[in-house]
Order: sequence, then C-alpha cells, then structure tokens
Amino acid sequence: MPSIKIIACLVFISGLSGGFSLRAENADKTNKSAQYKITIDLVYGSSDIAIDGKPAGRTPVKIELEEGRHTVKLTRKKYPDMDTYIDVKEEREWLFRHNPVHTFGKQLGVFKCGRMPKQVIFTPDDKYLYVILWDGKGYQIFDMENLEIRNLVDVKQHTGKASFVEGLFIPETNRFLVSQVTTAMISEYDITDPLNPAYLRKMSTKGTWPKFFAYSSVIDKIAASNWLSHDVSIMTYSTGKLVCKLNGMRMPRGVVFTNDGKYLFIASFDSGLILKYDTATWKEVKRIYKKHAAMRHIVLTKDNKSCFVSNMNHSEIYMIDPVEFRIIKTYKVFNNPNTIELSPDDRYLFVSCRGPNNPESYLKRSPKDGQVFIIDVKNQEIIARIDGGNQPTGLDVSGNGIYLAFSNFRGDNNIDIYDISELKNKN
Repeated sequence: MPSIKIIACLVFISGLSGGFSLRAENADKTNKSAQYKITIDLVYGSSDIAIDGKPAGRTPVKIELEEGRHTVKLTRKKYPDMDTYIDVKEEREWLFRHNPVHTFGKQLGVFKCGRMPKQVIFTPDDKYLYVILWDGKGYQIFDMENLEIRNLVDVKQHTGKASFVEGLFIPETNRFLVSQVTTAMISEYDITDPLNPAYLRKMSTKGTWPKFFAYSSVIDKIAASNWLSHDVSIMTYSTGKLVCKLNGMRMPRGVVFTNDGKYLFIASFDSGLILKYDTATWKEVKRIYKKHAAMRHIVLTKDNKSCFVSNMNHSEIYMIDPVEFRIIKTYKVFNNPNTIELSPDDRYLFVSCRGPNNPESYLKRSPKDGQVFIIDVKNQEIIARIDGGNQPTGLDVSGNGIYLAFSNFRGDNNIDIYDISELKNKN
C-alpha cells in the first residue's frame, strides 16, 4: 500500500482555516518514489480525513504523497463515513462533496468546467466525457484518466448566445452530434480522435429551439424535438434532409426510438403526454396523459420491454409497458427530475433531480441543491440518493458501467464523478 511521506517534525493546526499539514525533517532516503504536494478540500463544511488508514487532520488538508493510489476516508459527526481514493500523478487539488446520507460508489471528485454545463456524455470508449455548455462556445472534453478538462471544441456555427443543449454519439459511423437551440442546428463531428473531434457538417431541424434528439441506425433517421415550434423533426441521417414534422404536442422534450426502429416515443413537456408513433407511417398510435404533468426525458431498455419517463412537475419517474403503453410503476423522487439514464445492463436507473425552483424564477439558482437517485428497476426500489450541487441536470453512465457523471447547471459550473463499479457486483 502507498505510504504518506512526512516531511517535517512539527504539526501545525490552523484554527482559522481548518488547514492541516504534516512535516518531518528526516525523510527516508532509500525511498525513490516521486512525491507530490496534494490539497484535499470539501465543497462545504469540514471533515476529519484519514489517508491510507492514517489520520491526516481536518479538511482542508495539504500533504505530500507518493505517486500512486491512496485510500481516503472522510468522517464527520452525524454523517456516514465516506470512503474513496485518489490517484496521485502530479501536484493538484482534490475537491469532494461529503454526502450526508450513505450512497453507493466512490466519489472521484467535483471538477470545474465551463459555464452552465447542460449535459454530460461519455465517449464510446469511456476514455473521455463530453461536457455540453449552455453558456459557452460548444463542448469541453474531460479526460477520465487524468480527471481534467483537456480541450474545448468551438462549434463552427455558434453565433450570439451559444445555448448548446444535448449530445449524441453514433458509434456505427464514429460520429458525435451536438444541438444548439439558437440556430436550430445539429453539428456533426468525426471522433476518430475523440480528444480532437473534426467538424464535418451541420443539419437544420427546420424548427425552433431543438433540444433532445435520437437516432435509429435501422431506419437511418434522426428525431429532434423542437421546444418552441412544438413539433418533432424527422430527418434522414445520411443526407441530413428533413422528411417530415410531427405535430399536435406542446414543448416536446425527450425522444427515443425502439431498437428495431419501428416506433418513436416522445415526451411532451407542456401537454402532459407520452406519445407513441409508428415510424412506417409517422402516425400516432397510442398516448398516455397525466394532468398537469411535465414530461421531460425518456429512455428504453435494450430489449424494448421497459420504458422510463421523468415528470418534472410531479417529481415522479414512470415505468411504462411499451406494448400496452400504460404506466405500470411510479417512483417518487426529489423536485424536478431531469435527465434519466439506464446502466449498461439495464438494471439501474439514474435520475438527476434539479431541486425546488427559485420562487422568483426557475432561471435563478435553486434555494436548495439537487440530488441524484439510483433506482433498482429489477427489484423496483430506490436504493441510493446522492447530494449534488445547484441544479444537477446532465447525467450519464459510462458504457463499461464503472462511472457516473452529472453536471451542476446553475452557477456552480462543475461536474461530479463517481466510481460506481460496486453496483455491478450487487445482487
């Protein structure tokens, strides 16, 4: 196990800052491992910290550690102990969020990013995390090995207020798509080199404020929900041309194709509707209505047997039978559930909950930070809750099932990342 190298003989405790440092005059001269100065701090409050099982003071802690992996334990009165680890490769600061409730996984840290991160999405190889910026020039690329932002992609057609919203990877063609509401455009990039995407083209939805979009390789179609023109654009992916528009809904948001390409499901935010369309005719075949609902995001299991939808207004998640098209289970979560995502094995559903609206305007910081829920959909129970920052919005799970990432949208300008690999071994 890596060891803490003490570099001074005096222990100094700062009562003003809560800082703690260790120093020792006589270093072990036979130890040739690289040493790095490390700072560990918390987003809020202060906790006692132990590194590799040895007490190291109270956060914020400044210490020198050998290169390699070190275990970290945070303890605080009335809080559950929090266990995690850090991989020391260079001098750096680590920021954590000590959760007041027990949760699954090991928090890898809270990391700064650009302004108003709207969505996060892992690359198909899980080596990078793309961070879509509402108030930025495009999207940032976060390196999962070194846990740092490595690049900012300036999307070619951005003008005026940027307002980038969602991203989508198409592994079949090694492509990445990103939507921008203010231009009604979807931009496409070649990600042969995922750290340096190459711009290829842009496609117009011919609508107003396109938000979410989905792709079916079976029928070579993209469906893009246009928030303010109250329609869904159906486009041929290979040509980028508009095929038709689906109408009769207000503020469509989430869209998803069944894996056989036969149906398209749409979540209508302002209509309280979940709609099912036949892609052979582009006609509505079934619908679900909930009074005063605000349907936001929609996902589907790989076998097409279960569908899940978030309802922001009622703080609910619905499990839907895709064939009969009816709600068969309702989960109550925290205020304003936003993005939902299934684990690669479809066992767990992750839900980002933005938190209560600001009484002056939902566009301002929430009076209370948000939360992320983990639902075991096999046993149909909520198994964990994770405290986030202000308005957790974007959320994704890596394809290997190891990492969970979510973005804190309103003013925090950061992302939380967790190692959730222990969920893979849970019965």
